[in-house]
Amino acid sequence: MKRLYVLFTISGALGLLYQVIWARMLVLIFGNTTYSTTTVISVFMGGLAIGSVFFGWLSDKKINNLRLWGILEFLIGISALFVLIAFPYVKTFYTGSTSMRFIISALLILPPTFFMGGTLPVLIKHLNQNNLTTTVSKLYFVNTLGAFIGTLLTAFILLEIFGMELTVLFAAWANISLGLVSFTIKLKKNNNQINEVTHANAHRANYSKSTIIFIMLSFFMSGAISLSYEIVWTRLLISSLGTYVYAFATILATILLGIAAGAIITPAIIAKSNKYALMFGMIQIGIGLLAVISILILGLDLAMSAPIKLISVLLPASILMGMSFPVVSALFENSQRLGSQVGLAYSLNTAGSIVGPIVTGFFLIGFIGTNYTLLLLAILNLTVGGLLVASENKKFAPFAFLVIFPISAIIITAKTSPHIYLENSIKEKIAYYESQGWDWKILEDEAASILAFAGDKSPSDKGLIIDGVQTTTLTIQTKLLAHLPLFLHENPKNMLIIAFGMGTTYRSALAHDIYVDAVELVPSVPLTFEMFFKNGNEVLNNPKGKIIINDGRNYIALADKKYDVIAIDPPPPINAAGTTVLYSQEFYEDAKKILNQEGILAAWFWYGSSEDDFKMLFASMRSVFPHILVAVSPDGRGVFFFGSEKKIVINKEILNKRYQGLVYQDLNEWTNSPYSAQKLMELFVGDEKTVDRFVKNATPLTDNHPKTEYFFLRHKLNPRPNINPDWVHPIPETFDKMHRIIRL
Repeated sequence: MKRLYVLFTISGALGLLYQVIWARMLVLIFGNTTYSTTTVISVFMGGLAIGSVFFGWLSDKKINNLRLWGILEFLIGISALFVLIAFPYVKTFYTGSTSMRFIISALLILPPTFFMGGTLPVLIKHLNQNNLTTTVSKLYFVNTLGAFIGTLLTAFILLEIFGMELTVLFAAWANISLGLVSFTIKLKKNNNQINEVTHANAHRANYSKSTIIFIMLSFFMSGAISLSYEIVWTRLLISSLGTYVYAFATILATILLGIAAGAIITPAIIAKSNKYALMFGMIQIGIGLLAVISILILGLDLAMSAPIKLISVLLPASILMGMSFPVVSALFENSQRLGSQVGLAYSLNTAGSIVGPIVTGFFLIGFIGTNYTLLLLAILNLTVGGLLVASENKKFAPFAFLVIFPISAIIITAKTSPHIYLENSIKEKIAYYESQGWDWKILEDEAASILAFAGDKSPSDKGLIIDGVQTTTLTIQTKLLAHLPLFLHENPKNMLIIAFGMGTTYRSALAHDIYVDAVELVPSVPLTFEMFFKNGNEVLNNPKGKIIINDGRNYIALADKKYDVIAIDPPPPINAAGTTVLYSQEFYEDAKKILNQEGILAAWFWYGSSEDDFKMLFASMRSVFPHILVAVSPDGRGVFFFGSEKKIVINKEILNKRYQGLVYQDLNEWTNSPYSAQKLMELFVGDEKTVDRFVKNATPLTDNHPKTEYFFLRHKLNPRPNINPDWVHPIPETFDKMHRIIRL
């Protein structure tokens, strides 16, 4: 028996491993957008829901459920291998519509998740003898504990060491091994017959059919609300935890740990009462109240470290969430159709987990904001809980609905003081802006939350904060990202900019009177443009400019036009989650395909990480472009790379001809000491030989092995200093001679 619980713990770990990796793989199909995350969640949960219903029904037949579970684990491994093998061929359908990509992705992921969905109800049927609640709680506990372990192992260790493909191969082998090992476990004689004799055709609690239907619908709502909380809490916590993959993994792991804890303590609580509707209702009320308390914890100026804040916000409510499934399953104690009914309950909760994130991510957050979404979810919890309590005994109803009053008080407070419940670090920034008399604006959409600020003393007093991380201010670097490659190209007609940001590069490129496309992932970001530039409206209405809301990686892969210049400026830091899709070898290969014959790709690298990280980044671009020019930023904070299939030679005559009029005015807009053509020439310090000297045998960054995102062990075991801006020196005399650069 204990052996089987250990095996099911491993099964839970493998399930979350697949979910993490598939989410990352689909970024390469849908782009780094809500679509990729939603696809994984919806298909993953959909497969679980369908599988739990079908195999729950099958488990009630006269079959060997232990052997069935082993077969399911074996099939999970085989179908996961199929996903890995078939994934590269999805590129064949890549140019299709979003719906076509969703269908193809769903067809890939659905089989393994379908088999996963059957494992829990099948094992519940196999192991249950006399106490259903204990069986469900133990299995739910070990499976969720496994998911907790799998999340941390995948994010902190496996992906860094093995990369995505080898990690999936390992997981598939483990699933197949689980299936084979299950056949070595000895069976108890007449297990199914014992269940049938012991169980009567009645529920312990004697609930009416209509009440059970209402509880099942409430369980559906519970699943929808719970997954919605995860989205909202992640957005609220990320400003204090950072945008590294480890922050997201820690949030998920904390929730899973709470659910596991809730599952294991449930039998002791249920043993004292069989009023399941009352208990389930009180759990929902508790989750709603804790959600409201989480707003207070995040919004009030409490002396809490980030880990304590994380635990305080997530763990208590997660424990209650973990109690829900065992409590609802207890309804079917002594039912002859145990597998079917538990499978149906599990599928309804899982189906809610599909609907909730879609409604919350795509609609609620964008329309009413994160805090009001959290309050709405809390009210739904309290309402569902109140109705459940009332269904158990009407005399409880007045007490159950008393909890609405504190919610109403918080809503009124939030209306009269709109920013009182904002996350404290954001609130502090706003207080500073207001003390300085600066303009500021908060916007939210399905991709991110944005805080834009605009002072009037210097360019650095204007900037963008996305998900709590300051991504940029008005700086000369973003102007040079447009001007330098356009000076280098002999006859540029158009330009593509990846990452619109504050729009500085876009605005500067239009000064050259060329066609400019700019791609931005976050829909709300371009809405802040006019805060930063007095001629913002004029720039936005320029007929030669176009702003496209899309993921940069996805746009480049699907673009049906070619460009003379492509400029890329991923949001910092370079180690943030999802950034490698704009730094990988495969990304540069895709970008090269949409460059014209003499096209130039310009990339900006902000110095802010270790030397070995940058060697991998530089090696990626170098592996794709045979010719590179290197230029340093005027303040030494970063470096520009310009890659091309053709040798790039600085043409002084072209530079002097173009560096006048609107272009000259734009580049010198924020300086009292105008940049001369000579000063611009001196920014160039090397070429591909300079890069080769620095990277030596460094491994390029790839989609399969995103090492700059998964760096925990590398940075802990072998800490390296941050990159030294002097890496470009010495500058060879032959370089200056070739480009006619005279350094003063």
